[in-house]
Amino acid sequence: MRRKSKPNLFDLAAAMPWQVSLLVGAIVFAALMWVAPVLAERIENPISRSMYTAIATHSLPVFAWILLAVFSISALVSFVERRKRSHLFATRTDLAAIRELDWRQFEMLIGEAFRQQGYRVTESGLGGPDGGVDLVLHRDGKKTLVQCKHWRNRQIPVSTVREMFGLLQHHGADAVSIICTGTFSADARRFAVGKPIDLVGDDRLVDLLRKERCGSVPLASADPTSVPPPPGAVGPPPCGACGSETVVRKNRSTGSEFLGCSQYPRCRFTAEIR
Repeated sequence: MRRKSKPNLFDLAAAMPWQVSLLVGAIVFAALMWVAPVLAERIENPISRSMYTAIATHSLPVFAWILLAVFSISALVSFVERRKRSHLFATRTDLAAIRELDWRQFEMLIGEAFRQQGYRVTESGLGGPDGGVDLVLHRDGKKTLVQCKHWRNRQIPVSTVREMFGLLQHHGADAVSIICTGTFSADARRFAVGKPIDLVGDDRLVDLLRKERCGSVPLASADPTSVPPPPGAVGPPPCGACGSETVVRKNRSTGSEFLGCSQYPRCRFTAEIR
């Protein structure tokens, strides 16, 4: 199966925000065009000074223009890629639409979802259509390894979860997350219990992507039993997705309350109580 190639200078520059890529290109260009000749003139040895001055005068300007072109084109690529990611995140709001993506688009979508949540996301280059570490997340001093599995008709086996747990220890990460468009085997779920492994299957995938769009909490931990509001309280706002009434629900894990649509599970809109 095809693997991702090792990143080159263009790949690294394109992975930067486009503004950063342009800034780095301008700095490198200025250093080669104007700083290098000045430094060459300060060399005391006449022979060395003559040689380095010739290089700085004739060779470095050509190299400077080439590098400026590389960083400029990579900035354009970065800008276009960022627009693609934003479009994916804005338009893929249900499981059927997500499953229409190819593995690379799926990885981009998941990366953008975590960026929207405040993570610094690095596409590691260690994965591919057949697995591996696809994303590395950094936030609050912690590192999380993410594998994206775009499998439509196969359960994720326990061997995949074991492999990611081994990579967690190998890379010194704090947690791992395996995100797929399907489901996990019973053995895979049992193995993850009590370990820093988050398994996100089709039952949580849409909620992960919705979390930043509408400030929801993961529904995997939500108690579907309604909790009546206290007497005299102002009624909750209508559902932001379908306009129905919202009710107060309780998170089974934390005990915190949040608003959920009264049409659950047909409508899964949730929001924080303000």
